[in-house]
Amino acid sequence: MIDRTDKTRWLDPVTVKLPSGIPRIFNNVADALDFLEFEWPNRNGKKYQRAVEACGRAIQHQTPPAVAKTEFLLACIEAGMPPIQIDRGAKGRIVLRSSDRDG
Repeated sequence: MIDRTDKTRWLDPVTVKLPSGIPRIFNNVADALDFLEFEWPNRNGKKYQRAVEACGRAIQHQTPPAVAKTEFLLACIEAGMPPIQIDRGAKGRIVLRSSDRDG
């Protein structure tokens, strides 16, 4: 059983653009896993499955949170929910912008 009280935080939050166009911020692995399991628009796809598995392993401390974050981002891209911004710690900031900007 997965311990959902473990809020394994990412150094920088993940923001994705939902199908509705609204941005959503994910601060930790547990938030991402809850979204994957209960709110994901289409539960098909290899990247979706990999993200669910990686997030579950990260919550159980079997894989680093950064691995779960990467898998979650890849699943979001596969599902048409592009990342709006990604921060990469002390080595600098990488900003990814959605290609379908509004205005």
